[in-house]
Amino acid sequence: MLRPLRHAAAFAALALALAAAPVSPASAASLDGLAVAIENRTVPALCAGARNVALTLASEEARRFTIVAAHPAFLPMLGASDAPAADLLACASEAAPAAAPAEPPVRNTLYEDAGLRLVGVKRPGGLFAAAEVPVRVGDAQPGGYALVELWVTQDGRSEPVLTLETATGLWRMRPLAPEGRGTTSFGAGAVIGPLQDLDEGKGERLRTRIESVVFAPRARTMQLAFVEGGGAAVRLAELDRERLVLEVVFDRPVVGRPFTAIVGDHVTRSVSEIAEIAVRDADAPGWREAPITAFESGLATDLWVGRTAPSRRATSAPDLAIGRFEPR
Repeated sequence: MLRPLRHAAAFAALALALAAAPVSPASAASLDGLAVAIENRTVPALCAGARNVALTLASEEARRFTIVAAHPAFLPMLGASDAPAADLLACASEAAPAAAPAEPPVRNTLYEDAGLRLVGVKRPGGLFAAAEVPVRVGDAQPGGYALVELWVTQDGRSEPVLTLETATGLWRMRPLAPEGRGTTSFGAGAVIGPLQDLDEGKGERLRTRIESVVFAPRARTMQLAFVEGGGAAVRLAELDRERLVLEVVFDRPVVGRPFTAIVGDHVTRSVSEIAEIAVRDADAPGWREAPITAFESGLATDLWVGRTAPSRRATSAPDLAIGRFEPR
């Protein structure tokens, strides 16, 4: 059953404020940002697709931050297509990614103009497939969807740049594909909102419970209401063929649990969505770098994850950087 939408007035005001704010070039690093606690909950995995990388971020002050998805430095080396599909290595039959269901997903266009298209997807199977969340645009009647896709049309070409799993709160993002390349891969993503840990830190069970989603096309903003109360606005602040920038604003700080997690896959450096991490520790003069499996924790103003060499898993997927944490 669809739950009633709440907090409409507050979200409308927040969307208008975001739309009115000047869009200055956002950078991944911040010189004087708030430091947040980063904990690495990554666990070993033998099988690609396990979503075993999990980096949680916690702060009882942070209300605003940015996420930047940028093409990897090695993308020009790949040519027009990715590496061959990854060998799943030592996957047990029960751990291997499930085959696509025989029943095709139902796709509905919820909004469309010359440059944007919002698509809601109902699909069978999956960990939380039964929990479809109400999604609406403007005053339209909300419908329940398991996945939301934001498509952008530019230079006569339309491609999805942002997806949201509504039952888990997982966002995946990518810039527009470079000229001469048909598309790039989605890879690691971010779970945004008060986190629940359903399976001792394994990334595939980290989620936030979303009560409703409202899309404001003019502001390019998705407004989230959380089941536990409170909400957030996630705005597409910048997009081009190099990077995508999301601006996230909570209506109040998340207290007593992490407010965001970066999640992805890592089997080996050559089969991974995330292989390396770099953080700028509080008051540090530079960055601290490590393999993702060697990093433990930190109090940092900025975080970068990605790969410095091509992987056979989501080869063209972007690097992710998160920072510019602010208490307002």
